[in-house]
Amino acid sequence: RGFTQRALWNSEWSIPADLISQHAIPLDYIIARQHNTEFQPDPKKEQLLQEAVHYMAHVASQHLQTASGLLADNNNNISSKARTALLAAVPAKHYLIKLKEANYDLFHPKLQPQAEQQSRLVLLAMLARGWWTGKF
Repeated sequence: RGFTQRALWNSEWSIPADLISQHAIPLDYIIARQHNTEFQPDPKKEQLLQEAVHYMAHVASQHLQTASGLLADNNNNISSKARTALLAAVPAKHYLIKLKEANYDLFHPKLQPQAEQQSRLVLLAMLARGWWTGKF
């Protein structure tokens, strides 16, 4: 939530450099996209950025599914300490769902901090479900 925005503002970047290079996305374009309110997006570069974000989201989703599968193999018999550690998967999964709904557009209004009111309620419900059922 908002991490990408803060990271861009602080010249930090969470997409691996090799992925940016592979998709030929100029970092200056991404920073300008974030900071300039009158910025006119380039459709080709936007598509390249969405493809890179989609790839990262896919990999992250696979990791979450692997962890979920390990829990299922263990019949969800996990200690409360382990369950606490796994709660971090809940907001990650929630963000991946929102990212997919936004067609992997990091700058979509649904992903911006001001659009978080209803999203927080959904996230809290997901956290509670994860804690009580052990399904993350």
